[in-house]
Amino acid sequence: MIIFTLPAAQANLILHEDLSGRISIRDNIDFLAAELSKTSGNTLTLVLEPGEYRVLLERGENFYRAEITLFENGTSTLSMADFQMIASGVRRRDSETESGTESERSPSRNSLYTFFFNLVGEDFRFPLVGFVNIALGNFNNFQAGFVNWNTRNLTGVQAAYVNTIGGDLSGVQAGFVNTVAGTTDGLQAGFVNTARSLDGFQAGFVNTAINGGMGFQVGFVNISPQVLRGVQLGFVNYVDSIEDGVPIGFISIVRKGGYRAVENSFSEFYPLILSFKLGVDRFYTSFNWGFNPFKEDQYNRSAYGWGFGSIIPIGNSFFFNPEFIIFNTQGYFYHYEDQDEDENENGEISDGLYIWQYSSSYSMVFNFGYNINRNFSIMAGPSLTWLNYSRHAPMKPLFSLLHHDISDESSIVIGLRAGLRLRF
Repeated sequence: MIIFTLPAAQANLILHEDLSGRISIRDNIDFLAAELSKTSGNTLTLVLEPGEYRVLLERGENFYRAEITLFENGTSTLSMADFQMIASGVRRRDSETESGTESERSPSRNSLYTFFFNLVGEDFRFPLVGFVNIALGNFNNFQAGFVNWNTRNLTGVQAAYVNTIGGDLSGVQAGFVNTVAGTTDGLQAGFVNTARSLDGFQAGFVNTAINGGMGFQVGFVNISPQVLRGVQLGFVNYVDSIEDGVPIGFISIVRKGGYRAVENSFSEFYPLILSFKLGVDRFYTSFNWGFNPFKEDQYNRSAYGWGFGSIIPIGNSFFFNPEFIIFNTQGYFYHYEDQDEDENENGEISDGLYIWQYSSSYSMVFNFGYNINRNFSIMAGPSLTWLNYSRHAPMKPLFSLLHHDISDESSIVIGLRAGLRLRF
């Protein structure tokens, strides 16, 4: 039995007479508060600090677990009815050289290691390699198999199809589904990664840090329902709020302190452009629709596109707003066989052809803006655009400072843009 100094604030825990076996009591930070062997038929009272405790009972071949909260100056009773079985195995013993008492005191002697199903105690110091690996308590080594389960903290590596840690991770989890009930201080790499809090790196298709934390999430979908101090890089990012970092993605939703705005602007190509912007000031994405009623061909009167940008404050009211924007149009264009005339040599109208046409514009815009108030702002600035289009339907600007044809299918345009923005 391990004896500890009595705490200043006290709470009583009574172990009922129906309890027997090896009992380990740990607090909410995994500190071993008490460890003892108890026989049935008598009660035992322990004096502990108030707080939450996890109790592990080893009785014969079976392992049980209970959780209890002790209140200051209070008394709580723990009986067999409060426990749930978490594992059952066959004890390895050498009857000729070991006594029963010695076997109960050594979890590693009670371990089951078959290379298919492995069940070990906390003082097991060797790698776990098998189809199913279960480590009761803390484990400081390597686990490799199809299913790995560690009931408490892991310092080391878990590699399997499904990895689960009941406490904190200090190391690496690599698998299809990785779960850490505590803090990830290291790397989770898999298809689905979940941690209560993050202090490291998550790389996968779906990454979730339930209580936020500090680190880096890279995946198709990144989720942090609480404050995250770090970076999200993915197609869809969701975070409650972000500090000392930035979400980078096609869609980034920041619930508190995020950037959301709509904009009405014009450019050298489209007199009307409507945009929706989403993200944070440091980095946001935009979804754009442009319309030019002066175009003769209906297929390229309107265009759709997306982009990204950043807002850099200049003093209290002014800001610099660089943006990169892509616009695309496509559709069928009626093309006459004779490019210069609608009639052929006999004076007959040429039949012509409908040809699939496209045009794309890639613009770098250097906006300078002024905040009228908290919600409204105006901005204007020059733009540099590279055009790529079909040979039979070249894209021409409405106005420009410079227009230079590079080839029959591309050109460079320097123009001007301006707009009004509403932030909400």
